[in-house]
Amino acid sequence: VLRLPPGTREWYLEWLGQAHPRLVERYAELYDGAGLPSPGYEGRITGQIAQLCEMYGMRCGVPEVVRREPRAEQLALV
Repeated sequence: VLRLPPGTREWYLEWLGQAHPRLVERYAELYDGAGLPSPGYEGRITGQIAQLCEMYGMRCGVPEVVRREPRAEQLALV
């Protein structure tokens, strides 16, 4: 789901108006003035992604942070 912060939102809607004018009104409805998606839209999209992850046996959600120790050759460069 896009985030369209001020400046980006205006630029994107202008571009959308030139490239796909039929979609401008809908996107303006989906995103508030701060460029955040409506909760319903975001929930619908993340729900669809969760269904696809389950269907294809993929993990869904925020990835785990994996910390790795630097290799000896990397330490030698410091």
